[in-house]
Amino acid sequence: MLYRLKWLLAGSLILVVSGCSVMNEDECRTADWYSIGYQDGANGSDMANSLGDRSSACAEYNVRVNFDQYKEGYQHGIKAFCNEASGYYAASTGYVYQGICPANLEPAFLKGYQRGRKLFEIQQEVDQAKQALDQAKWDRDYKEDQIKRLKNKLVYDDLTPRQRQNILDELEQYQSTVTDISHLTIRYERAKQKLRDFESRHRY
Repeated sequence: MLYRLKWLLAGSLILVVSGCSVMNEDECRTADWYSIGYQDGANGSDMANSLGDRSSACAEYNVRVNFDQYKEGYQHGIKAFCNEASGYYAASTGYVYQGICPANLEPAFLKGYQRGRKLFEIQQEVDQAKQALDQAKWDRDYKEDQIKRLKNKLVYDDLTPRQRQNILDELEQYQSTVTDISHLTIRYERAKQKLRDFESRHRY
């Protein structure tokens, strides 16, 4: 059940971000508007936006949406979406709630949603910490390569005193700015532990 829920919500993000999938002429002419409405509701899409997008797409082919069928399907779909587990998993993937749940179902949905938003924020912390660490590692490796190159020039190249001094100055500059990644490593490990702790306490 949870696997199916995650699969549905993963697909829903694509639909929500783009409004809804663009319908071609064949889809418009053969549409089961109840099923489409149900899909949009179960994906957590806003009915007005999704219906408007679908209406615009099908209007290009002189096809009108069956509003009554779509609305009935949507109302059933939104009931399937508006529960605590859906709120949690949707928010954890970055879904932004727009007040679409019926009043009697909203409290449970929001309970999961608020926890899911916290998970999403912690995941972002992990991603940002990893990005900063990866960049620092690249910077450190680059400077260490330059230091090695300059030391080799001092040993093996036939240099004038001025050239030697220029290399020594450049070498000192690189050595003084080699990135210390220890604090970034600690930050990343702490963020990952924070994520593990949160996930262990909040499972659906």
